[in-house]
Amino acid sequence: IGVPSHFEKLMLSKKAQNMDLSFLISPCCGGDSLIPEVEQKINTFLKEHNSEAQIIKGYGMTELGSAISTTQYGNINKIGSVGLPYPKNVITVRDPKTREELTYNVEGEFYVSSPSAMTKYINAPEEQEKVFWTDENGVKWVKTGDVGYIDEDGFIFLKGRMKRMIVRPDGHNVWPSMIEAVIVSHPSVEQCVVVGRPAPNTQNGKIPTAFIKIKQGCNQTEELLQDIETYSKEHMPERDTASVFRFIDEIPMTNIGKVDYRSL
Repeated sequence: IGVPSHFEKLMLSKKAQNMDLSFLISPCCGGDSLIPEVEQKINTFLKEHNSEAQIIKGYGMTELGSAISTTQYGNINKIGSVGLPYPKNVITVRDPKTREELTYNVEGEFYVSSPSAMTKYINAPEEQEKVFWTDENGVKWVKTGDVGYIDEDGFIFLKGRMKRMIVRPDGHNVWPSMIEAVIVSHPSVEQCVVVGRPAPNTQNGKIPTAFIKIKQGCNQTEELLQDIETYSKEHMPERDTASVFRFIDEIPMTNIGKVDYRSL
């Protein structure tokens, strides 16, 4: 079990290049978002090293007693999804403002009703109000703060945390995960993290800024940076991509291996 960065390091490790991984039967990933392109690279790496397994993904949060969905049911998976709900977990997608329940393939906030959900926050009424909601039928829901959609087969697709969403100075909403997925598909890019940084000359909105770690053997030239920027704009609407592109030697991590967005 590990966060995405653990498996990325495995793929890049010189020790693992000629290693037989046929013993690896249940590699499980959680705790942070896994970009679809990286997921495919991990599965290819495992197959090339004699493992019959595919990366197992899950989704959950502390308030729900850990995981609430998984792809572990006999490798039932869709690339980019975090799988199907565990038994007795009910997951819906609702409009973040009206709480109206939405239909398949429509993005909204995930609400979860689960027997493993914690009872309450102690001495924290504001937090309690923010996270828990009881509907007209008396069903208690946890408002996850995560945005995404559910498809017709019941697979859950996360777009990102609501607090990670970047609101540009012009009011347009940008999802970092979408930008990261495009940039990391560039042949010279190893990793990419997008954060919102304060916009100059205004107190409104933030500038989507891409921090890019390139592959070993590539050089951090202005020409390459321009090529990555052009590549990004060719593969998504210009308003949805990053406004600033920067090279970084290493993506900063927290002490448990998650991306340290705050330091960026």
